[in-house]
Amino acid sequence: MSDSDRIIMLPGLKKSLEQKMHACIEDKNYSEALSIANELIEHDVQDININLIKLSCLTELNRLEDAVSFIEDLLQKQNKHYYSYFEIYLGLLYETEQYEEIMHTLDETEIPEASKPVFDDLYRIAFQTNEKLKLASAKELISELEVVINTKDNLKQWNLINQLRKLKVMPPNDIIRLLKLDIIHPVVKTAVFSWLNETQYQDKVEIIKFDQNLSISPAKTENLTSHPVVKKTIFYLTRIEDENPSLYTMIEEMLIKYFYVNYPILPEESEAKQIAEALEILCRQSLYGEINEEINNELKHYMKDIEKSYKVYFEVIES
Repeated sequence: MSDSDRIIMLPGLKKSLEQKMHACIEDKNYSEALSIANELIEHDVQDININLIKLSCLTELNRLEDAVSFIEDLLQKQNKHYYSYFEIYLGLLYETEQYEEIMHTLDETEIPEASKPVFDDLYRIAFQTNEKLKLASAKELISELEVVINTKDNLKQWNLINQLRKLKVMPPNDIIRLLKLDIIHPVVKTAVFSWLNETQYQDKVEIIKFDQNLSISPAKTENLTSHPVVKKTIFYLTRIEDENPSLYTMIEEMLIKYFYVNYPILPEESEAKQIAEALEILCRQSLYGEINEEINNELKHYMKDIEKSYKVYFEVIES
């Protein structure tokens, strides 16, 4: 209901409902008290006390997500009670263990000077608690990863590494060494290297894929989507996006998988045009059958490499 559609409640009825609501609170009948609070709010009662009672009822009923959602709506109105609601909101985030959201909210909010010491303390506590939880989760995931490495479950390895990436913790040396092991799938190695790249790992690491060896600093390596050879290959294919969207979608999918499997051991930027041509031929053949044109040996080499990588990708992901 919009503000213009609300029907203002008569003072006598409002007072009667408030009395009934407070009686329900005293009797710990929070469901009924919440129902009355909602009725008062529905009829344009913007009293902070009513809103606080609704929040209290939601909390007592363990409907914390609803409480967070309600107070977020109140904060969007930017009224004179903003900072009163803001403190309660942060308390709810803390209670629901949303420590990163607390830090993000404090970073994005202009805090009154007088309140800064309190909120700085809350930020510090949220950060420390979040770091402890992340480290505990990471320890469990790493232990699980060590087990699945021995079972050669590539998909499970890949999933665990991506869960660890989301925690944004620094990979331990035992994880980094996976980049050199023959038993580790190339797709899994890509996930490990991407993790190192995201955490700005400065030291050089050695990675072996398809009998190729590379020593490189993850922090000084472009991420996959920003890598020069990837961007240039896409550049050579952009004309197809308007001419034949279906073909372009198929090419883009194959391109991503090809580079993902090989990352960070990628071709030179000077090879982008040939890779683009090879991708286009492969996808045209897949959609329309054989192409009546001569394909030179260089393009055949790239086509074979792309097809191999495409199959390797599906050995782990979407298998």
